[in-house]
Amino acid sequence: MSTRARPRATSTHRSVLPGVVGASVAVAVVAMVLAGGGPEEVPPGLSDPGPLVGWGVRLARLASDLAAIATVGSLLLTVALLPGRPVGRAVRSSATCWSVAAAVTWFLTMSEASGVAPRDLDVATVSRVVGTPQVSAAASVALLAAALAVVGGRPRGRWEGRGLLGVALGAALAMPLTGHVAGGEPGSQAATSALLVHVLAAVLWVGGLAALVLHLRGDPAGLSVAAPRFSRLALGAFLALAGGGAVSAAGVLGPPGPDWFSGYAAVVAAKVGVLGVLGAAGHLHRRRTMPRLGRGEPGAFTALASAELVWMGAAAGLAVALSRTPPPAALAPSVDDHVAFSTPPVLSVPGVVTQARPDVLVVTVLATALVWYVAAARSASTSTGSRWPARRTVAFVAGLLVVFLVLCSGLAAWAPVLLSVHLGSLVVLLVVAPTLLLAGRPLTLARGRVPAPLVGASVACAVVLLVQVGPVLETSLRSSAGRLVAAAVALAIGVALLAPLLDPGPGAGRPADAVGAVGLVALGLGVLAVRLLVGDGLLAADWFLELRLGWSDPLRDQRVAGLVVAAAAGWLLLVGAEEALRGAHRDGPQEPVPGPGGQSRTSTRPTRSSSVTGP
Repeated sequence: MSTRARPRATSTHRSVLPGVVGASVAVAVVAMVLAGGGPEEVPPGLSDPGPLVGWGVRLARLASDLAAIATVGSLLLTVALLPGRPVGRAVRSSATCWSVAAAVTWFLTMSEASGVAPRDLDVATVSRVVGTPQVSAAASVALLAAALAVVGGRPRGRWEGRGLLGVALGAALAMPLTGHVAGGEPGSQAATSALLVHVLAAVLWVGGLAALVLHLRGDPAGLSVAAPRFSRLALGAFLALAGGGAVSAAGVLGPPGPDWFSGYAAVVAAKVGVLGVLGAAGHLHRRRTMPRLGRGEPGAFTALASAELVWMGAAAGLAVALSRTPPPAALAPSVDDHVAFSTPPVLSVPGVVTQARPDVLVVTVLATALVWYVAAARSASTSTGSRWPARRTVAFVAGLLVVFLVLCSGLAAWAPVLLSVHLGSLVVLLVVAPTLLLAGRPLTLARGRVPAPLVGASVACAVVLLVQVGPVLETSLRSSAGRLVAAAVALAIGVALLAPLLDPGPGAGRPADAVGAVGLVALGLGVLAVRLLVGDGLLAADWFLELRLGWSDPLRDQRVAGLVVAAAAGWLLLVGAEEALRGAHRDGPQEPVPGPGGQSRTSTRPTRSSSVTGP
């Protein structure tokens, strides 16, 4: 039996990692020095941790970003680009480096924020800064990356791999959310969402290309399969990165004026130039290297991709420099701006339209979901020879419209200041939107395995508990990023909870388990509803007392929120009762019907689970 020798890496491949790291560090340092993003001089009389701490925290942040990109890329390869590809060792190594770099960032950020040298940090000093957004984000990233290093090397299935990829992406977004654009300034929700789109697209694009070069450079067959898949992802990521970056930069720089000649604008211009080079490289891939790769000649693709990674390293250095460069003074809002943002007019039906706030991230995600669904439905129609039912498409589109209405209409303007609107929006995303989306059978199209129903139930009950006893509710009210995270969690829980009932697919578990999970969540929502309806304490009291709305009583609005949550609990009970009755009908005695030759046979009727594989 003959064995095929693994092709050896060329010098270009061996030098790509040092080239990426060297380019990112050099570009970051030069950009910060020229644009004013380096450590600031401390006025006389104030404590100074020293320039080593200032530069150390910046370079540690850069190392954290590069390790995050490598981790996401490896997981993306085994989940989507080349499913099943063993990348456990790479995930463990990069996640470990990520965790260490984030921990160093956390430690040095505390030193920088407190103005105390690392050797002089004590408990009292740490307690003053440990709760700041930058410190908390770095600590969270270090813990999440450490968890990925422990369990990320051995995903046991598609859902587990996707979950690990989701955790890695969430951790990669944590620290960018504490920068200038997403620092919580009034009116910054659009810029925050654009930044999320920008960072998410960059991590997927750069990480995916790095995975192709580092994991598949000696596997031409695997590269020929994964590269075309990545090419489709890369085009969408490039457009999303450019669009999100443009909106984010516009939110900081504003209309053309003196701010466009600041150091911040210079770094933005440098990023635009690098993006242009990368766009040209992508065009060369499509025109030249991809056709040659299809003919079994991977050398041109890997050589150009290696050079492209060096430019991407430079872009990562510019991103870190931009996050540390002081933005123009025009970014600072006035007190009047804060009041105008925090107190929208009295809630009204016309205001749902007139106060609309389209969100770049939400629109991007919904548009992507719609494009995927239409393409998957057409593919299913072609493979089965029958048309995908229009009612399912209508239901899925209606679910997307419900999500858009909740997150981008005028409801998004009142959600931060009215508990009834905030919890009502989350309830709609937990119950109504998943019901419509799953009626379109997206999991059937994706041929995905339905998660265990108790997973969604357990997470839902934990979230309900945190809303009542922890700071989760107030955080989601104060921060636009927190509201987006809360909305995403509610929608994901709703899909995981209702999928076993509405879109179970082949191999689904027992309907009784799904019914029990739905009943458990309904009970949890019922407890929350009672707390809102009869409780004396005001949830998120500090926030609502700080707002001091003249046209709304927070305690009365909390009672309204209780009615909304109670309605959601009732909806879930109806869904569970309907499925329980259907299950009892399926399990009941079946009447015999005459078969061929006069023999009796038991009639069988198709169930929801047995019919989902067809259109």
